Amino acid sequence: MLASFLKKYDKNLLVIIVILTIWGFINFYSISTPLFSKNLTEQYKYLFLFLLKNVILAIFGFIMFSSISWKTLKRISLPLFIIFFLFMLLAFLPGLRPTGQTTARWLDLKIFSFQPTEFLKFTMLLWLAFFLPRLHKEFKLPYERSIVLILILGTVSVFIYLQPTFSNLAIIWASIGAGYLSLKPKAKELLPFVVLIIIFVIISSAYGYRVQRVVDFLYGNGEGKTSYQKTQSRLAIGSGGIIGRGIGNSKIKFIGLPLINSDSVFSVVAEETGFVGSATLIGIFIVLILTVIKNALVTANSEKKFFVYGVATWISVQAFIHIASNMGIIPTTGVPLPFFSHGFSSQLALMCALGVINNLANS
Repeated sequence: MLASFLKKYDKNLLVIIVILTIWGFINFYSISTPLFSKNLTEQYKYLFLFLLKNVILAIFGFIMFSSISWKTLKRISLPLFIIFFLFMLLAFLPGLRPTGQTTARWLDLKIFSFQPTEFLKFTMLLWLAFFLPRLHKEFKLPYERSIVLILILGTVSVFIYLQPTFSNLAIIWASIGAGYLSLKPKAKELLPFVVLIIIFVIISSAYGYRVQRVVDFLYGNGEGKTSYQKTQSRLAIGSGGIIGRGIGNSKIKFIGLPLINSDSVFSVVAEETGFVGSATLIGIFIVLILTVIKNALVTANSEKKFFVYGVATWISVQAFIHIASNMGIIPTTGVPLPFFSHGFSSQLALMCALGVINNLANS
């Protein structure tokens, strides 16, 4: 019975997911120890929530979307996109934000809270996979297609930008751009992406906190919040040496590092497992990305190619931003590391997308 069940799954993809899930849970256990060292009840509660949301619920999402046919996904893609876009708009209402949240990134439905933008990464990519090829057929003139794309991408981008979460916006742009390139557009058809990027980069330069973050990164002396996080992250990574201090033996988690369970999680991995562990983790992510891309190489369906290349880019850019910011290569930013960071919205959305990838051959 188990053998017939597993026939529906890409075994290579499944093995990678299992390895990353187990490693991520072990690392989270290590991180949670100092957070609740004086209260074991709270520590186990914290671990249970991670297990429930980031592992069990995420696996359920993977299994559920592994069982949905491509034809069904085509019917439900637009409603899913609209639902999470509306959820994102609701997050701008102060009464629907979690207590203490001043940004519009989280939506509190009282029963649970989540980040709608994380699910937009998945649902928008899925809907555009079906919409863009059809757009090419319905609008013969390139400028007409450009206007439609600018209106759609521009509208969504404005609200994501205002949350504010420019890093998530960059991930969405990159994933949609990679998918669009798989359709082999003409150079002038890339105009909407170029226009949007230029506009948002110009606007970003007018926002003080974004400029200050870059200034702290380039010239900080370790006193500013951004500069301090960069310095501490690099110290943790460097202290790991070749083989690391050992699982559970990180010192930086006791000294203190901002958002150690989400934005800075790679620093703990590097300190405890060293260069060998860090290189292994990066290697596993590369294998995951190549396993995903393999699905695009074996299909002639332009819709599936768009989605697969988009998901592969999503994983690549998100993992790169997290790891690079921890290493001090780019300014620090609030991007979770897949399978390792606390943010369950990001993990659930990604696992749903991987479920779609897993089922492509059976669709």
